[in-house]
Amino acid sequence: MAASRSSRLVAGAVVVGVGAVLAACGFIGAGTAAVVSDLEAGTAEGSGHDSAASDGNPAFGEGGEIVIGDDGSVAPDGAAFTCPAACTSCTGTTCNILCDGTHPCANPVTCPPGLPCHVTCNATDVCSQRPISCAKATSCRVECSQEHACEMVSLECGSGACRLDCTGFEAACVAVNLSAANAASLCLKCDAIGGNPACMATDGTVPSGGRTCDLVCTGGGCNANGNGLNGCVSTTTCP
Repeated sequence: MAASRSSRLVAGAVVVGVGAVLAACGFIGAGTAAVVSDLEAGTAEGSGHDSAASDGNPAFGEGGEIVIGDDGSVAPDGAAFTCPAACTSCTGTTCNILCDGTHPCANPVTCPPGLPCHVTCNATDVCSQRPISCAKATSCRVECSQEHACEMVSLECGSGACRLDCTGFEAACVAVNLSAANAASLCLKCDAIGGNPACMATDGTVPSGGRTCDLVCTGGGCNANGNGLNGCVSTTTCP
């Protein structure tokens, strides 16, 4: 859109410049000069064609990002991106939700609609027994990086890519229930520390029908996971 606006300004400048030369040489009169003036005004004021309301195109912020409100609605063209209240911070348009000793988790943890979402559970038991919903997020990543940080968590993925990282401590993810049947892809990453599994008794529904499910068990990081993960392919890294 910035390029189209610049093109109109250049075109307007050419029209006005030609009009000025013709008027100086006596080839055009007042009526034609008025038309040239109208063209100049139309070029300068024609930015309405860039608005989402006038042409139905998505709205973009100053940094080129699509602007989305808390309710998933598109903000007026040119409005600054506002990080939703549910997020601890935003990286670009990715909503970061941090759960630790300083930032206790909501219950349930709910990602805002229309944005990528990154949930970090970085304290013992901090997300334990909480539902985490990415149902309306465009993609989802949940990181559990302390002992029992995600014990008995229910993770609901949306229709985009979904990833669960259980790393850094023994039993970071215990009895996690995954709802990922509708996800475009799923990756479950389990890293062992000192031979002790990070994922224990994790189960749930996974993508099928050509959609990928990857299971990364590093150093014996998985133990007694449920049959629901049988459709996943063992690999060495998440995509």
